[in-house]
Amino acid sequence: MTFNELVNTAFSSLAGVGITIAAMVGFAYWLFRLFAEKWLDAKFNKRLEDHRHAQQIELENLRHEIQKLLDRATTLQKFEFEVLPQAWAKLDDVFLRTLALSATFRRTFNLDEMAHDQLEEFLAASDLLESQKARVREAEDKSSEYLRYRTLHELHEAREAYRDFHTFVIRNAIFIRPPLKGKFDDLVRILISALNARENSERHPAFDPTVWRTEMDKVESEGRPLLDAIEKIISERLWADGPSLLSRS
Repeated sequence: MTFNELVNTAFSSLAGVGITIAAMVGFAYWLFRLFAEKWLDAKFNKRLEDHRHAQQIELENLRHEIQKLLDRATTLQKFEFEVLPQAWAKLDDVFLRTLALSATFRRTFNLDEMAHDQLEEFLAASDLLESQKARVREAEDKSSEYLRYRTLHELHEAREAYRDFHTFVIRNAIFIRPPLKGKFDDLVRILISALNARENSERHPAFDPTVWRTEMDKVESEGRPLLDAIEKIISERLWADGPSLLSRS
């Protein structure tokens, strides 16, 4: 039975027993309030439930987005923590090889006083090319000639170490943060400048020796502080307590 039918039936019953108009109006108002409150309550409860449902969906979407960010950040951090120790080891190798070439007086052997068989045994154990070994045998100053070739060989090894580092950094640049990458570049410029000057001094006798010595001095005076700063940055990054996975700094 509808609300209108119920009101009509109630009014007919009240009229049949002689109830006054005022009483019927009061009864009608009571019925209206009764049904209106129920209708409003039902409407409010439905809207409240719809709102809660919408909020729940929004929270689930937000939770899903946060989880995606955390998963991505965790993956990036995993690769970063694999890359940084390797980059450090390769850079340190380049630095030490370059620094070793900076010594004005380097350890060598007096090949000129060696007997023929001793010289042959010494050269056989060295990593010089066969053509270089032949020139050492023929040189008047065998020790100086050997040291020159040995220095060129060490320069080659230092450049190979640099190329290994450079290639590694290029391939993994997305996992190296810009401030650290900038310090890599600053240090590498110092090392390459020193290696170039050292090689020129060995290949071109007329090359001013003070140039390579000045560049090599920079390896210690400017390069060493940069290397220490890089070590500090990498160490703090790897060993920081409770790192923020979402940090972009």
